[in-house]
Amino acid sequence: MSTAAQTNTPPLSKAAIAFLENRGLDADLCENLGLTSGIGRSGFEWLVIPYERNGVRVNRKFRRIDEKQFKQDKGGEQILWRVDCVTDDGLKDEPLIITEGEFDAIASIQAGYWRTVSMPGGAPAEPLSEEELRSSARFACIREMSFETCGAVILAVDGDGPGTALRTALAALIGPAKCKFVTFPPACKDLNDVLREHGVEGVKRVIDGARWMNIAGVFLPSELPPLAPLKVWRPQVFAPIDNLIAICPGHVSVWTGLAGDGKSTLVNAAMWTVAERYGLRIAAAPFESTPQREYFEDLVAFRSGRAIGDRHDPATDEDIEETRAWSERHIVFLHADGHAEPGKSGWIDATIEWFISAAEAAVRRYGCSIIVLDPWSQIDHEPNSFEREDQYVRRVLKGFKQFAREFDVHVAIVAHPAKPKRGPDGTYPVPEGYDISGAAHWKNAPDLGMTVYRDPPMIDDPENPGESIPDPNSTRVLVKAWKVKFHRTMNRPGECYARLDARTGRYFSAEHWEERTFKRKFPQPPQEDDDE
Repeated sequence: MSTAAQTNTPPLSKAAIAFLENRGLDADLCENLGLTSGIGRSGFEWLVIPYERNGVRVNRKFRRIDEKQFKQDKGGEQILWRVDCVTDDGLKDEPLIITEGEFDAIASIQAGYWRTVSMPGGAPAEPLSEEELRSSARFACIREMSFETCGAVILAVDGDGPGTALRTALAALIGPAKCKFVTFPPACKDLNDVLREHGVEGVKRVIDGARWMNIAGVFLPSELPPLAPLKVWRPQVFAPIDNLIAICPGHVSVWTGLAGDGKSTLVNAAMWTVAERYGLRIAAAPFESTPQREYFEDLVAFRSGRAIGDRHDPATDEDIEETRAWSERHIVFLHADGHAEPGKSGWIDATIEWFISAAEAAVRRYGCSIIVLDPWSQIDHEPNSFEREDQYVRRVLKGFKQFAREFDVHVAIVAHPAKPKRGPDGTYPVPEGYDISGAAHWKNAPDLGMTVYRDPPMIDDPENPGESIPDPNSTRVLVKAWKVKFHRTMNRPGECYARLDARTGRYFSAEHWEERTFKRKFPQPPQEDDDE
């Protein structure tokens, strides 16, 4: 039936007007919206609510006046009531309001929100699964529509269980980023209740107070929890090195260097002294040394200055016991050698998932603040079948950063560079993040990037006059910070020379090598006691 033909339909009866006004609804507005009333074959009076698309009626909903009973035209199209207002250019700057029922929509329109529609079939009794949302006839009217022209969609549905299920379904179909939701005053479960109890102004307060649906990761500044200033833990290895290394909770650091140049020695020295200085505990995963032997012997030598079994000045029993007691207070091992379950066959699979789980246990059970993975290559890596190596590295490093932030710990990863190429002078270049095997993310992702590089000075070759060779007796190393995320608090990238005492793992000044130096590839740092 056309709109013109509908102008001949009877107006609302006195009983229908009284029914509407009892609900706070304006009878003249209802008539303007096309509502009529009539007596059915059963002898009961019904309100008639027309559903139109492009001005043509495609369905009617009937509501008994004396009790809550509904029916629709047989075969009527299931479209939104007042669907044409969605595409009305005159309303394009207004938010779209979707209600659960027509009376709630009329309450919204009565308050001045003309871009309001209603669901044709109310709300589902229970939440719908994703599959049901895709197939339910109830939501075909939503799935078939485009909401691109709607800046915001306000879901003004009922505040009961079915209304919650409807709101969830509508947000999923329309997109939660576009959707707002309303909250009702006490004793009101829908907009019609608000109109009846609080009038038009109450409806306006509810709609104007609609809030955006929660989207994970979207916050106003005031909604974010406060953070304490960034902590910086400085090691006490050797002053020029200490100035380069800023160990911060919530950060990830990457440590690299050529094979045998002392990556583990440097990271251990840094973390041991940080643990001592700040009273922290380390969760250490030294995959290339045994915790009970090599790692412990290195710790004894570093702490006491005397190596176990040294011919000239061996570590004493007191040194060993003191170190054992210290390690019990400051170290937890993430140790993958052994059975997955006591008394059962099957070895531990040292995967990333295992490492993260073990690190979390160390943090929760023992209060560890520093996690050391040494080295990356000893983990059993299991990328997804569709992942390239660089994608896998990015995903895992991102996971480590999330772990560090969630638990407010520092994660240090020792990673080998790809196979280096010798330069024309026979030396290898100093490796940095881009040189680590796998991906450029090794340079881009960490908060701190460190390299240790054995760099003996060049001396005269005693067997070939006029030639120079690296000093075979030198233990000089270059320590370089090639990535420092926050300069104001952590310091800037830089480098320094130091002498490594391989017997104890301690670092000292490299100055005494300078007199024997024939040629240097790197400038020496300025010495504080130089005479001008």
